[in-house]
Amino acid sequence: EFNRRAGTNMTREDLIGRIFSGKPEDERYRQIYLDTQRDGIVSAVKAMREGIDSVDPAIQGAISIAANYCEFTEDIADAFAGKGNPRIARFNNGAYGAAGARFFTKNAARAAMQRETLRGKIDVFLAETDTCPHNRYATGAALLHAQMTSSILEGAKGAKHWITQAGVDLSAGKAYRAILAKHAGFYDALMKLSDSLAPVGCRIPLSAKRDYELDVPGFNAKLISPWATCVLERFGFPLYFAREGEGAVFLDEDKICGFSDAELSAMLSGTVFLSSKGAKQLIDRGLGGLLGIEVREWTGKLYNQERIRITGTTVRRQMESRELVPLSEDVEVLSMALSTANGIGEEVLFPAVTLYQNALGGTAVVFCGTPDTGFGYNQSAAFLNGARKKQIGDILRRTGNLPVYYAGDSEVYLRGGKLPDGRLMCVFFNIGLDQLFEIPIVTEKPVEKLEMLTPEGESVPCPFRVEEGSLIAETPAYTLMPVVLFLS
Repeated sequence: EFNRRAGTNMTREDLIGRIFSGKPEDERYRQIYLDTQRDGIVSAVKAMREGIDSVDPAIQGAISIAANYCEFTEDIADAFAGKGNPRIARFNNGAYGAAGARFFTKNAARAAMQRETLRGKIDVFLAETDTCPHNRYATGAALLHAQMTSSILEGAKGAKHWITQAGVDLSAGKAYRAILAKHAGFYDALMKLSDSLAPVGCRIPLSAKRDYELDVPGFNAKLISPWATCVLERFGFPLYFAREGEGAVFLDEDKICGFSDAELSAMLSGTVFLSSKGAKQLIDRGLGGLLGIEVREWTGKLYNQERIRITGTTVRRQMESRELVPLSEDVEVLSMALSTANGIGEEVLFPAVTLYQNALGGTAVVFCGTPDTGFGYNQSAAFLNGARKKQIGDILRRTGNLPVYYAGDSEVYLRGGKLPDGRLMCVFFNIGLDQLFEIPIVTEKPVEKLEMLTPEGESVPCPFRVEEGSLIAETPAYTLMPVVLFLS
């Protein structure tokens, strides 16, 4: 079929060579191949729909999205929905067999990627709340609840629940059914609120470019955002994933290839956080003048400590570090890379974190290393510490991008946003192992009234007090049991 459409006589090997050649003249063959794949699967779906229509044309059809690439999702959904029915698609964002709460936001990121790719092309999104392999040894009831809540915040208006499996002990789903039933009103209320929620804080930008599975490794191949999963989801700064929006941009180094120079320049007119690897990519694309630094390989003495200026304390070195070289006196050095010998004495090597007010009026923040690390003894310690949280929080505050944050040192993912009535809505996900019996919060503006969303979906007063500049919400936040607060 491909050869018929293309007017060629290629072999499979010939076609593969053309698709991956990177030559402009071969783009035609890549597109014909994609069109052939799309038409093949859509014709099969139309045949299925004809069978359904023979029974009852009013039956609603819904589909599951095929990974982040959303390959032909809108075409398949349109063919399967049924005449006059909405196009319904289930997110591909399941939390299958999670080892724990770490990397919790990767499933929010996946849903957001799919939502943005299919915006205007799908009418209703559903959450993927499957508990495969369908027992609490694999997925706890609290994780199911947190996954449902998070998915709603990314645009889900329901879920395709696969919480039990035929032919097995159905009692394994008892806790699942109980927690979903208890929070039915909570989910309904949150769906209505999320429609008008304007996210604030730290934005992970999503590309408008669309790639396909044959493009792997493409900019969507990695299912996590290192800035989110390795830093921001634990610090309690408000975090969200979107193509556009307000707040500071945290640009993942492996996603930069998905943005045009114009899109990157627009980001740099605001506040942008970059790793040195990400900064080097921007420099290579001619945008280095907006960063205020050069990035070089470090070949000098061992870099093993970093002194953070705002606290005066030291932290472990950043992983995969490179030398940051300021290009002018206008570059502000926020911490220094050090060489120490057995903790006795220290030698300053180069800036470890820089801040530059560029010609576009934006603020470029560059780290000498990368947040893209594992969670071993040394790897994550450069970012996950109290001094780093104060450093990043100070930058966000100075640039007007921190209207609210969790003030403690437990692991908290915060999703915050403004409602049309002026209230600030905050959803706190405790993703640590320590139970929080109250929630310390710092806000940009004074808070006179605090409310919380009940499992029944009602907004009720939440007791609070003010201590040393923090608002203390007197309500617990247990692990993976989201708490929704309204501040006004």
